Amino acid sequence: MTGDKAQTRTIRDNELVSANNPFPEIPVTVPQIIRQAGHRTYQRGVAYQRNREVIRYSYDEDERTLTGLVNGSTIIPYEVTIRFFPAVSGSATFTARCTCPVLTDCKHAVALMLTALDRASVAKKRHSANTPDRSAYPVP
Repeated sequence: MTGDKAQTRTIRDNELVSANNPFPEIPVTVPQIIRQAGHRTYQRGVAYQRNREVIRYSYDEDERTLTGLVNGSTIIPYEVTIRFFPAVSGSATFTARCTCPVLTDCKHAVALMLTALDRASVAKKRHSANTPDRSAYPVP
């Protein structure tokens, strides 16, 4: 393992996310990802997500754009940009671009979306668990 690869691993362990909303909900579902990327690419993306290959990401809610860095087979992580569109029957839900050789709708993009979905879900559950139930308090 080269020193650069070790540095990449260190960066991954110090994951960074969007400062404004660290765990935003992105407008896509797993079935939409599978439909657009394909089952095989989805499965490969799941493996990358489970192996924590997503280094960092951010979501721009105004632009509906998810960007991130994902480890791959090279020392330098791939840059991924995903733009989401309103769901319309029969049309693409997102466009995913990556600096990997595949270029579009690749396993790196899938891993990025799955990581963002997972972190948003976990954050939402934790927030709900830490928010007091206001219905238990009488309203004056």
